[in-house]
Amino acid sequence: MNPFERWNLRLASLAIIVSGFALLWMKYGLESTDPFAVINHPLQPWALKSHVLVAPALVFAIGLIARRHIWRHLVRRVEPGRGTGLATLISLVPMAASGYALQVIVSESWRTAAVVTHVASSVLFTVVVLAHFVLMRGYLRELQDETFCEQVRMKESLGLESGEPLRSRRQPSAAPTGEIDERDSTEGNLAEAGRTAR
Repeated sequence: MNPFERWNLRLASLAIIVSGFALLWMKYGLESTDPFAVINHPLQPWALKSHVLVAPALVFAIGLIARRHIWRHLVRRVEPGRGTGLATLISLVPMAASGYALQVIVSESWRTAAVVTHVASSVLFTVVVLAHFVLMRGYLRELQDETFCEQVRMKESLGLESGEPLRSRRQPSAAPTGEIDERDSTEGNLAEAGRTAR
């Protein structure tokens, strides 16, 4: 994923989670003192509107990364983050389907089933997507400790953008005077090959 796709997904996920749980708390966690009230909190309609408006942004963010990130990682059987990534994808389907169904269902029994499905899949989505973000953030930090050559290999296997190397936190080993460090020449060749390919 490039930085735009990554941040788009993070912000859309955060917005859907915050607005969703705010709506859940206002609708089922609060009780209005007015027996004739239709809502339990003055901000409840705004929470609902923001949640409904943010949902397409999340679907768009997932669509952006579907081919280059999700499909590529599934086909290559990339291990880091595979479990949480698959769980996120699996929980997303019933969450999105039940969310859209809630906008059109009028039957009370079907509506209750859609609400239960939506809440359950949303809780699962929240847990696994946050776990995925944390896990991959840790993995990318570990990646910074690798040499440039290893970074290129690992980033390629993950389908990450590899035009610019990550800043390595390792101190480069000084080559003896008069000798060429093989690692530096290999890194230079890889970097040159990457520039030529583009």
